[in-house]
Amino acid sequence: MTAINWFHLENNTMIALATDTKVVLGDRDTAGRIRNFHQKIFPLPHLHSVMCGTGSDKLVLGWYSFIQSQIIGRNIGILIEAAQRFLPELQEAAGAAVAAIGTTIYHIGFDESGVLRGYAHRSDNGFAPEEIPPSFIMKPGMLELQQMFIDVALQGGLVAAFVELIKRQRATKADDPAERQGIGGEVHFFAMSYRTQSLWNCYRFDDYDEEYAQILQWAKECDDARK
Repeated sequence: MTAINWFHLENNTMIALATDTKVVLGDRDTAGRIRNFHQKIFPLPHLHSVMCGTGSDKLVLGWYSFIQSQIIGRNIGILIEAAQRFLPELQEAAGAAVAAIGTTIYHIGFDESGVLRGYAHRSDNGFAPEEIPPSFIMKPGMLELQQMFIDVALQGGLVAAFVELIKRQRATKADDPAERQGIGGEVHFFAMSYRTQSLWNCYRFDDYDEEYAQILQWAKECDDARK
């Protein structure tokens, strides 16, 4: 589970986005083990857009690399066209293990007319673009947290509100035995208008060092297995 949340601002001319950084393994024998911490927000200022995703980090990172090396454009429009065409090919090339993981790619950015738009591309829907209306988006979604977010934002600002939201999302999922805990590491905050993009690390979870030690242990086990 990845925490991805965003909020449209200033009459839909700006967007604020926040995610955690924890990456967990999804294989049957290793599910739930922490593989790494890394960013899940991928700015694309030359396309006046940003990309993020959940599911297979191999596919998410592969798609970001593909955008940077293969796509020529100047706004979100080219991303929407390319995603439906090339994401199924990248998923197939990545192998059956990646295809078995439900992956969603999100693109948020400005179109040719300067209108801010958001799209989801879900693997279980063939990566067809699904337009997301301007709104407050929470993943995992918890309607009871919306008022809390607004209250904290009014008192302490958007960064504080996003941090508190992700902390609450993590705590709720940790209490749910049906969900594999996968939120942690740090919280990254991203803000974008048509001309500017900013990304920064705004919070570190209390168990960061403990989980980092688990990552190092997993890496050591992988190295030992290759010897």
